[in-house]
This record gives sequence, structure tokens and C-alpha cells, in this order.
Amino acid sequence: MKFIPIFYVSANGDSSKDLISVLLELGSFYAVKPENPKINHIDILGGYIQDINIYKKALILNIEGSNSKRSHGWNRSRIIKTLKYLSEVSTLSPLSASIYLTVGKRIREAWRPQYIKLIHENLKKSIFTCNIDLFDHYVKKLEKIGLCVKNLDNRTSALSIVAWSTGAHRHGMALRQIAAQELAGKIFLQGENSSDALVFLTALIVDTYAWLPYIIKEREVVLTTELQYAVAATPLRELVDLMKCLNLPQVIQELRNKIYNSLKEKLKNIPPSRSIVNFSNYLNHLMQIILQDIREYYNKNIRTEALIGRLYILSKEIANKIKREKPKRILITLTEQTAPILIEIIHHEVKNIEKLTIIYTPQTLYNRLLFDEKLKNIINNIQYIPVPSTEPLLTKEILKENIKEQYDLAIVQGSLTVALSVLNSLYGCIDPSKVIFI
Repeated sequence: MKFIPIFYVSANGDSSKDLISVLLELGSFYAVKPENPKINHIDILGGYIQDINIYKKALILNIEGSNSKRSHGWNRSRIIKTLKYLSEVSTLSPLSASIYLTVGKRIREAWRPQYIKLIHENLKKSIFTCNIDLFDHYVKKLEKIGLCVKNLDNRTSALSIVAWSTGAHRHGMALRQIAAQELAGKIFLQGENSSDALVFLTALIVDTYAWLPYIIKEREVVLTTELQYAVAATPLRELVDLMKCLNLPQVIQELRNKIYNSLKEKLKNIPPSRSIVNFSNYLNHLMQIILQDIREYYNKNIRTEALIGRLYILSKEIANKIKREKPKRILITLTEQTAPILIEIIHHEVKNIEKLTIIYTPQTLYNRLLFDEKLKNIINNIQYIPVPSTEPLLTKEILKENIKEQYDLAIVQGSLTVALSVLNSLYGCIDPSKVIFI
């Protein structure tokens, strides 16, 4: 098995239960949320595995817990089968990595009933396995570099794993952007205590600038998907031709080490003030680090940064708008790339947001749920307004009924069908100079 490890996560006790619960929740698009999983330890090793003539993503799981038929509920077997269903069958789930299990004992007598059952299940249900010694070997390699996560909060870890595990499509690219923005915000807010976030951020950068161009080259059908028309995919298309003459395993390992060491070295001096201005400057600094490392490694300039470039543009615009007056009543329309960290940073500066209005469509329902989870304990008054994506007259009527108050800041972005309706509804409810339209 040719395997290139990229990150390692470990959790014990209640933390392991919470991690697998949140991972299944986010990986199922909030369709599944296990209660009290019957496990007491979990290790997750993420990386790229050679499957015949192409490198695909794989998650190797080492789970300790009950697997008995008498153990009802979410035991080890049910967790694995659910993950496999989400990654291989479900069209709703963003997960697309192959799921592997560790095997700790050598099967010496294959004619024993319990062994026959295991082999039959492996062959018929395609449950892939990895020897525990080989698993430990890869973990030690990552520990030597420092690419191990042991103290990051479980929700950020789960979101990062799901985002990294997605395929080469527009929604997968949007999830990478959301996770990268959340990780960048985590580093900004926590400073020196954010080394675990650097691990996942490194994995997402390598995946975006190495594996995605590679898979676009290997699978030309990707060029017929919506990813082809996504603005964020522009730098990926610039790297596709280079991947034709490069060795992917070598690229991933060298770029992984380069990016991680560079981020660890250059993100040390984060300003103590957590203002939106400092956040914007920090994002610009982070963006330049990524662009410089990509330029030095590939010897090619790319015009835009795919993961946090949009957040930088938004934060810069917001910083200019709120120099004189701190907004207390804010309205924002969600796009597939919008992460909750943007509002969280504004809240750090404003301290007391009186009302937050969030407009979302069916395409941004995932974002709306992420916003609710993160902001419900921070901002007391949050209004969610669902609108259709392609019915401007209906959108206009919905907004007319719901937008009647004054706002201090409006962030209007995304589809023109929705954005123009929002701008029309805001007439008379906000000073035009306090509207950001992207």
C-alpha cells in the first residue's frame, strides 16, 4: 500500500465520542448525529493512497470501543458502516475519502468462524484494512514533523477533516474555503496556542495546490463540472500543466513540509489586538506566505489565493466601513464560501451586536447551520431569512415582510438574483455608504 500521510488526529474518552459524533454530523450534512457513541479512543490518519493508477484520499481509523451485537446504539461497527455509506454511497454527503480500519492481530487460522466472517465482510462489503504496525509507522513520521492534532476543539477538527475529504467539485472547494477561514481565524484569536490549527491548514493548502490540480489533470471530466467556472479554481487551472511532469508523492511531501514550517515560522508575531483591521492585515500576511511558498516551489506565479482570498477582501472592506462607527445591527447574505469567523471577528471588536440578520438560500443551508452552531451563544438576537435562489419576485415579497428595521452594516454578496433583491429591500433602511456589495 503506497500511502502519503498528511495529518493525524487523536482523541480519548469523552473527547473521542464528541469528535466522531460531530464528524458524522458534518459529514452527513446534519442528517445524522449519534448520541453517546460507544467508543473510548479514536485515531484518524488522513492521506493519499495509490489505487491502481491514481492517488485518492483515504482516512485510516483506529477505534477502540464496543463492537458487540449486544451493544445497542452507536458501536464501532455502526460508526464504520455509516462513514463508509457517507463516503461511498450518499449523494448528500461531502465526504469522498476511502475508509480504512486498523487490524491489530494477525489472522492465523482463517478457517475459524470468527475469521471467516471478518474475511467475508472485508471482501463482500469492501471494508479495507491497514495493519496497526504500518499505521503506527505513518503516525511516527508525522509526529517527527509535528503534523499531529491532539488539543484542537472537536468541531474545528471535524470540519477540517470533512473539508479535506471532499472531492474535486464546487461544493468541495467551498468547504475547503470555509474550513481554511475558520482555521485562519482560530490562529488569529489563539496566537501561540494554535499549533494544531496549523496542521489542518497545511493539509488544506497542500490538497488545494497539489492534489486538486493533479486530479483535474488525471480526470478531465472534472473540467465539465461547476468547479471549472468557480473563481476560486482559477489558480488551480494555472497549475494543471505543471502536474503533468511532476511526481505527486514527492510534491505532496515536499510541499507539506515547506508549507508547515513556513507557517509555523512566519505566523509567530500576531498583534494582541483582535480588531477587524488587524485581522485583515493578518489575512493579507497569511495569503502572501501561501502565495510565496507556491511560487517558490512551482517556480510559477499564481494570480489569486484560493482559500482565504475572498475573506481578506471582505475583511478589508468591513474594516474601512467601521472605522468611525461600530455597527450594532448587521445584515449579511450567505454564499457557499461564507464562514462564521467573519461575524465572530466583528463581534470581538463591537462587543455587543444587538441584531444579526442572515439571509440564506437552499444552496447555503450548510453555512446557515454552521453559523447557528457557532454564533447562538455569542449573539442573542439572530434572525434567519430563507429565500429561493431563482425566484426574484418571491424573494422580494419575503424580504419585504422581514426587512423593516434600520441597519448599521450590510454585507451583500453572492447570486445577483438574491443580492439585487436584498439591495432593493434595504432602500430606506440603511445609509448607502454602509453597504458592502461584492
